[in-house]
Amino acid sequence: MDRVCQWCRITFRAYPSYVERGGGLYCSRDCKDKAQSARMKAEPPEKSPHWMGGKVKCLCVNCGKEFELKPCLVKTRNFCSKSCSASFSVKLRLPKGSVLTCRVCGKEFYRTPSAINRKDKKPLYCSQRCRAIDSIKNQKRQNTDIENIVEKWLIEKHFVYEKQVDIEGIALIDFLVNSEFCIFADGDYWHSKPSRVKIDKRQTKQLVANGYTVIRLAGSDILSGKFKEQLCHIIS
Repeated sequence: MDRVCQWCRITFRAYPSYVERGGGLYCSRDCKDKAQSARMKAEPPEKSPHWMGGKVKCLCVNCGKEFELKPCLVKTRNFCSKSCSASFSVKLRLPKGSVLTCRVCGKEFYRTPSAINRKDKKPLYCSQRCRAIDSIKNQKRQNTDIENIVEKWLIEKHFVYEKQVDIEGIALIDFLVNSEFCIFADGDYWHSKPSRVKIDKRQTKQLVANGYTVIRLAGSDILSGKFKEQLCHIIS
């Protein structure tokens, strides 16, 4: 049957059964929402069948700030903001966990009880970088050809050096000479990858900032013997 929208006054068609149930007053959902919004603004909220007395003043459990809530939310919300809720959750969680010491860099870090009690992976490291350094340091592998060449030269020149040294959790150094010079024997293929180049630059920057002299030797220069002049010039 034909009906006239009570909001926009446009004629539209509606099912008779829908009109009998009290519908068919508006031509669309948008018109219904606009009419309801206008009615709520014109009439006081006390006349609404869902009126529960207005907002209730509450105190934030975390910061103590006063804020207002709808009566239906009083039992479920105790914080004035999401930041207060997150801060309070952290305060509750901290005493339950433990502060551990990283086995690589010695830095203290926090882990939850669930992480500490896992059977497969115990929290021994503060970061993935420290985990990778420890894995490389302890893995059973033979020195590469270019590392053997550099080591042989260091022995011939009677330099005091250490092999596979972890420097403050920054990187695993191939050779540390005189506790000052960090020598890397970088293979051309692996260390030419963009992701690896980015890591190498970051490590070099951090080592230099900590007072070390960084020497990165390309694999091709080591095989050709050019590295000897480079090392003699820098170390001497």
